[in-house]
Amino acid sequence: MLKYFLLFLFFISGCAKPNYQDTSSPNTPISTYDYQLTSTSKNLNIGLNFEKPPTTNGEVVFTIKFYHPQTPEILIDADSAWDVILWMPSMGHGSSPVKIEKIATGYYRVSRVYFIMPGDWDLIIRFKNSETLNVTEQIIQKFSL
Repeated sequence: MLKYFLLFLFFISGCAKPNYQDTSSPNTPISTYDYQLTSTSKNLNIGLNFEKPPTTNGEVVFTIKFYHPQTPEILIDADSAWDVILWMPSMGHGSSPVKIEKIATGYYRVSRVYFIMPGDWDLIIRFKNSETLNVTEQIIQKFSL
């Protein structure tokens, strides 16, 4: 009986919210499909545009646009390496890697996005040092699905 109790405690602790996760979300949706984010270290704005609202039913596809805050009509490439991570903080795991495809300067299509279960999700855009690939900044957009 004791080993089952200890096993139960082990499983419960695996679902605990990690202390190192950023829980602040200064980013607010423009609409159900569009989100505006800001990179302070890169001095650039990031537009997320979903083809449809994020869901747990199948693949989600969205575009990312990078642009200078004063000239939103002119897209620019980020000056460092970057990627997109899906993370479920309450469960301590993410989803499968996404596919990022460059469409034009500063304009990217992100596919193979799967929010695999209902709950709170973080979509994280990570900027990295191009040489060391160390993360220099991460921007989080939160979703509750």
